[in-house]
Amino acid sequence: MNIEGTELLRIALSNYSSSGSTAKLEDSEVSAADKIKERIKKTNDSRERGRSPNNSAKNTRFSTPAGSRNSSRETNRTLPRSQSSVKIDSSRYNGSERSLNDDPYNISDDEANGLSKNVDSLSIDQEHRPEKKKNQYPDQLGQFSEAQLKDALNTLLDKITEKRATKREEGLQGICSIMAHKYIADFEENNKESYLEGFRRCLKIYKSTKEALLSVRGIALWFLQFGEGEDTIYQEVYDYLYKISLETDSAPLKAQIIHTLAFATFISSNDYVDAVKIIEMCSKLLRNYKSEELTLISTSSYGLMMNIVAESNIDLAMELFEKDYPSHLNMLESQNVNVRIASAENIALMYELITGHQEDFEFDNQFELLEILEQMSKDSTKKHSKKDKSAQKSALRQVVNYLAENISPQSRISVKNQYITFNTWSDHFKLEAFKFTVVNGIHMHFIENPIMDLIFKTNIGSSDLNNDYGDNERVVVDTKSELAKYRSINKNMMRKARSKQVHQYSGNGSDSDNGYGGKYYYDS
Repeated sequence: MNIEGTELLRIALSNYSSSGSTAKLEDSEVSAADKIKERIKKTNDSRERGRSPNNSAKNTRFSTPAGSRNSSRETNRTLPRSQSSVKIDSSRYNGSERSLNDDPYNISDDEANGLSKNVDSLSIDQEHRPEKKKNQYPDQLGQFSEAQLKDALNTLLDKITEKRATKREEGLQGICSIMAHKYIADFEENNKESYLEGFRRCLKIYKSTKEALLSVRGIALWFLQFGEGEDTIYQEVYDYLYKISLETDSAPLKAQIIHTLAFATFISSNDYVDAVKIIEMCSKLLRNYKSEELTLISTSSYGLMMNIVAESNIDLAMELFEKDYPSHLNMLESQNVNVRIASAENIALMYELITGHQEDFEFDNQFELLEILEQMSKDSTKKHSKKDKSAQKSALRQVVNYLAENISPQSRISVKNQYITFNTWSDHFKLEAFKFTVVNGIHMHFIENPIMDLIFKTNIGSSDLNNDYGDNERVVVDTKSELAKYRSINKNMMRKARSKQVHQYSGNGSDSDNGYGGKYYYDS
């Protein structure tokens, strides 16, 4: 193709990709084409003068409006209609370039790895909603009435029954986004079977990894919404997903299935034997490395299930972990920082669960284990990135402090301008499982979903926020609130009053007067 034709075709394609419709060269476009022709003619003046009119006409065939429309139609036939409004950004695909003919919905396993983390940024209908930041989505959902949400969900349910895979994906990602950010069981109880059947059907006939991942994630969200006490449905879903996990070769899909099985077991199962089955499944994957993602999900799911087993049968939990203890030590040397952290946290969790029954318990070679973990918490090797080293130091310091000094871990989230603090490894694993399932929708579920109150004993969803919280959680007033400012001023006044007392009595009393050699110590 000559230079002139290539340039005009590029203009036509750029108009096509930006407008979402077949490009047509309007008057302004023809004018631009004429300018290109004139520029090319000037640079090739001698060659143009030697050509006959017939040859010139042949060489300029791409400059005519009809020729450009034909090129655009040919391009349009090679592209799916749903792609016409999509601009492809090569930076989204790890720097690799994609042509206009690539299907953005046909993602590879590598690209699907982070799908469950990023799916919340997807809109209910990508073609009609402008892009928003992910953390703005829950607020947007809150602006809709119950009737509007029901209508939207009914439309999405219809989409996941369509024959076209892209339409099913749109329906799945819309339902998952709403379920992750909104508690819908209050007004969708009558439709709960329709959601579950829709997810199972899409998983059965899926055409892309994306569709399969969304279907499995939808099942996890279904149990979060409707799964409490649904032990019979849980058994059916367990058998169904377990079979698919054995058949698939996709590491991302297998990882999502394992998380969904563990999450559903935690919410709906009434028998700790179900948790043992998940642990055994995870154990095989920990011993036989397949991928970093699969290992990470297996490790975190292993810890979540150990909470259930240890609560019912601590001896069995100890027996199971004794077999997998070497695997956890090996994972401390993993190339992936998240795998190293997850392994160390599993060890801390098991230490917490076992010492709750046997106070003098210690792991084999616990002193050497502490040395390894302490070295990792001070990692300065150049082979790890600064970000990885920072994450590892922060996480492993808590593990070392707990194993060596029995100092509880601290994690917290802000809900309703207040902080909920969790200070046990058991609650840490539960919280991480919920955060992985709903991502940034965790705050809304703490407020609206009653199952959060049952599991974490927070009562944050009630109107009275001064209710007693569990022993493992406490609510702290937000530092930005007026009440916090008042408390700060009041504390400063109390400190000044106490400092005057210390000044009056410091050094004047004996050890018997106050027990500290004349010095007074106060809790601040």
